[in-house]
Amino acid sequence: MYTFKLTSLPIEQIDDLQAFEWRLGQFFAAHAYPVRLITTARPFSMAEPIRALSHELRDQKRLTRIAQPLLRAVDDLLAGGGGDPATAIASLDDADLALLHAIFDVAPRLQARLSGASLTHSGDDEAAAASEWTAIADALSRILWSLPWRTDLLHFYQRLGERHLRAIDHYLLAWAPPDVHPEALQAQIKQAFGREVELVDGMPPIIGCAYETHDTYLAPTEPGAPYLAVLLSYELRGAWDATTLHELLDVDFDVSVVVDVQTVPRNTARRKTELAYNAARLVTRDDQVIDTRVEQVFADAQRVLHATTQQGFHLVTIAVLVSGDTRRVLEQHV
Repeated sequence: MYTFKLTSLPIEQIDDLQAFEWRLGQFFAAHAYPVRLITTARPFSMAEPIRALSHELRDQKRLTRIAQPLLRAVDDLLAGGGGDPATAIASLDDADLALLHAIFDVAPRLQARLSGASLTHSGDDEAAAASEWTAIADALSRILWSLPWRTDLLHFYQRLGERHLRAIDHYLLAWAPPDVHPEALQAQIKQAFGREVELVDGMPPIIGCAYETHDTYLAPTEPGAPYLAVLLSYELRGAWDATTLHELLDVDFDVSVVVDVQTVPRNTARRKTELAYNAARLVTRDDQVIDTRVEQVFADAQRVLHATTQQGFHLVTIAVLVSGDTRRVLEQHV
């Protein structure tokens, strides 16, 4: 068995939905071995993005505190007010000064200016000094200008985390025969889904602990774990299209959807259809017996026998794993 992880499938970004459905149908219909598509929806934690952005903001705010006196002095110097950026530099402690040096590590003259070194031997004059202080101020401004926007972004991340964002994971399991190379199958999946596909060793468990089985639900044996219920398709009518998964996953609680596709061998399908056709034909020829169900079977068998010359048959099962914090909530979700 091979396990592939697919990137997300944003249905809104697909221009030709019918062509996408056709590619998916062709992929599943072309394989004689079982294939299982597993999609899970789970909470998406914003903790890591918030932590990373908070760390960057902490450094940026520290730099703002260090740079403000220097920037005011540079502005005063350029305005002819007698500002002295060197004095602002001299008031910094070693740690703050090291941070400024780290920013300008590729500009030796600016490093020297920050170090307070005399540059008169290199032709330093007031114009050159003003130019160098301007370069320092411009560089700091380019780093600091985004602080208010990044602060707003942090607040946005925090609000997103409060709104129970959900992450979608897609896995495709294929029970391919030994002569099928995983790289070839990976390329076929990528072409069918139009997304990046990664061959992985396995997928994380959908059910995280042991459960007790009841008539209509699964009760967790560990505190804090959700109650679960499994909904299985039974004589499912209609068509499975590209929006089926999205409609099932468009909920505000954890859910997993499993789609099993098992190909019925052509000879097996044709043999069973021929048996049904011959049995139905014998009954319909008896003028003394009227059975509308058999007449329908006779018509269906004829249509299926014609289809077997060009099409394959598959047993498609859709199972949905529904969760809830309590049994009552679970029943509402079901």
